[in-house]
Amino acid sequence: MGAISVLYGLALVSGVLLHLPRLKKDLFAVRPGRNLKRFWMDTHNVLGLFSLPFHLVFAVTGALFCLSLVLMMVFNTLTFDGRLFEAVPRATTAVPEVAAAGRTVPTMPTATLMQIAREHGGERFTPESFRFQRYGDANAVVEVRGTSTQALGNLGSVGIHAASGEPNAGQLSANQTAGTRDGNHGLYSALYALHFGTFGELPVRLVYLLAGLAGAFLFYSGNLLWIESRRKLRQAEQPRVHRLLAQGTVGVCIGSCIGVALCFPAALLWPERAVSYTYFTVFGLACAWALLRPPVRAAVELLYAAALASLTVPLANAVLTGDHLLQSIPSGHWIIAGFDIGAIALAAGFVALARATQRRARSGPAESVWAMPQTAQAAQAAQAARPTASAKTMPSTDTP
Repeated sequence: MGAISVLYGLALVSGVLLHLPRLKKDLFAVRPGRNLKRFWMDTHNVLGLFSLPFHLVFAVTGALFCLSLVLMMVFNTLTFDGRLFEAVPRATTAVPEVAAAGRTVPTMPTATLMQIAREHGGERFTPESFRFQRYGDANAVVEVRGTSTQALGNLGSVGIHAASGEPNAGQLSANQTAGTRDGNHGLYSALYALHFGTFGELPVRLVYLLAGLAGAFLFYSGNLLWIESRRKLRQAEQPRVHRLLAQGTVGVCIGSCIGVALCFPAALLWPERAVSYTYFTVFGLACAWALLRPPVRAAVELLYAAALASLTVPLANAVLTGDHLLQSIPSGHWIIAGFDIGAIALAAGFVALARATQRRARSGPAESVWAMPQTAQAAQAAQAARPTASAKTMPSTDTP
């Protein structure tokens, strides 16, 4: 993922540089009409440019998070003489691991620990969870984790010596909350908040949602434009690389949607098992199906499968937990209802995309990889018959 993030950043920067001269002139031009290729290109460029900051943040933070361990292994060997990993917990966590004293001592009440955390975290800090180390030991410590309002790096924590009756009971071992943390923790917290969108309320998260959807469309439309730009006109048989890219685009894009949707019922059916087993199994099957079928058939079939997978979210919620819409909406559980409504809306969207793909396959260019196989075969037969017909109608040049 770190390597992909680096390549992702390079693709973003190079794409902007390559298209910059044209973007200056056609920045706000989205020209619908009969020329669908131009419309897709305009939409691709506009979405790409305006979502560029969001995707650059993802590329940079993704590379740092995923490659940090690799970089630390290199620097640990070449620069720090094998002592870097001893310092990493102190630089990245509020409360490093502590050794047990071997003496049993009661741990302070959680209400007292929460009050201490609020006093030192400031009025903007809200405790949300506890992480105890050596609970019941004389060296017990607790890390009170929470969020701070009006801060980019909103996640933070307060470390407290938690053994009752000890000389250091109730004293701070660390304070890594907004406004008091050191530079390293401040930078790390800001990068985390930018990557996961935790620093804002609902409006910021909606912006992240829209920018993420724009990025998905950017990837999908870019692949389609690449295929269509290299399509050979008046030739039914297209290069194999175009068909493989179309199949890969369908399998990866739609397969990921199916896999994510099925993770929700999987979490309810098998709570003891990681949902990644479900996701990667479904994703692999979708990619394999796309490679075995013509691109347009695979697209239509997988889109309908994505619609059914999306409908399993509210269905599993209703059957396994009883939190159906008629229950969650009257009781005001809008987060639960929002998942169900969102899943139903996605199912309707996948069905609409499947029907649009079918219309495009029937009425679009016959030589496209997105044409129905029968249409392409008919075009190939017409092309093969065209020279014969021309020869029959050509006047004879033989002299009597």
